[in-house]
Amino acid sequence: MIDNNSQIDFLQVLALRLKKPLAAAKAAAEELRMSATDPNSQRSGEIILGQVGQMDRMIQSLLELALLERGLLQITQAPVELQGIIEAAVEECRPALESKSQRLVFDMPDPLLQVNGDERHLVQIVRNLFDNAVKFTPAGGSIELSIAAVDSQVQIDVRDTGCGITPEFLPQLFDPFTLEESEARAENGLGLSLTITKHLVELHHGTLTADSAGAGQGAKFRVCLPL
Repeated sequence: MIDNNSQIDFLQVLALRLKKPLAAAKAAAEELRMSATDPNSQRSGEIILGQVGQMDRMIQSLLELALLERGLLQITQAPVELQGIIEAAVEECRPALESKSQRLVFDMPDPLLQVNGDERHLVQIVRNLFDNAVKFTPAGGSIELSIAAVDSQVQIDVRDTGCGITPEFLPQLFDPFTLEESEARAENGLGLSLTITKHLVELHHGTLTADSAGAGQGAKFRVCLPL
């Protein structure tokens, strides 16, 4: 039986070893795309770059998970305006949103709400949840972001009209390397995004919860952070 620490060590070594050949593949794909004279070769370079980019994001997730599980990820604490965090996260996901013709509803009644935390990782929290909603919502669907101050906390809700989450899978949703057995989920990533997001929320002394009425009924994720 391999203990958890050994698994984390293995993931970290694996991710670091993959970085060098992946960088070489990226350089070769960029050269192909830039030097090719026919459209088919240029398109091949673009496809390779896209796949390399996806692999690079997976490797970064593995490295980040290793740091989080070891308690080695350091965050800064400073007052951050929430509106800027939300806007930056949404802007990063906008190309995917527009490519699927999805509708975004954004409700932030108080633009001056602030939280204490690490700006980069707060953007990552919201971006991961928004990207998750975009990924599992069909073309033409809608995604809603709402922010509200409740007592001494701020609640960030991300709702979608996507494929939803079955009651059986809901308790495992934030476990690493877990993907629901459906075509919509099995094609995407390593199942680490929500695990990492939950870790980051907890580093900010907050909570992350999920709710869904079931398959095909959409989902809601709620982040609660201290004001």
